[in-house]
Amino acid sequence: MIALLPVVFAAALKTALPGRRTARAADPAAPVPRGTVAAGLYGAVHHYRTRISPTRPACCRYTPSCSTYAVQALHRHGALRGTRLTAGRLLRCRPGTRGGPDPVPDR
Repeated sequence: MIALLPVVFAAALKTALPGRRTARAADPAAPVPRGTVAAGLYGAVHHYRTRISPTRPACCRYTPSCSTYAVQALHRHGALRGTRLTAGRLLRCRPGTRGGPDPVPDR
């Protein structure tokens, strides 16, 4: 769970900053990651999507949204690499970044 702290901190910081408003679309068909740690991290993303995100203006500059990217990264790459990819994405999603398409890399 300690590995999750930088990701949660970056997400909280990112949502506190003003940015472009993008449409929010929950992805109910998104697969739940396999493994205990990955499932716990998915739970953290789900909590962010349902409890924190609705209270903040949308500001993700990339497609797919950062939370969808996190779920896809956890599913494709597992807890360790998925968390690393998500943290990098959250750090790139900030004012001054052009944004645009940024899919989760394949293995």
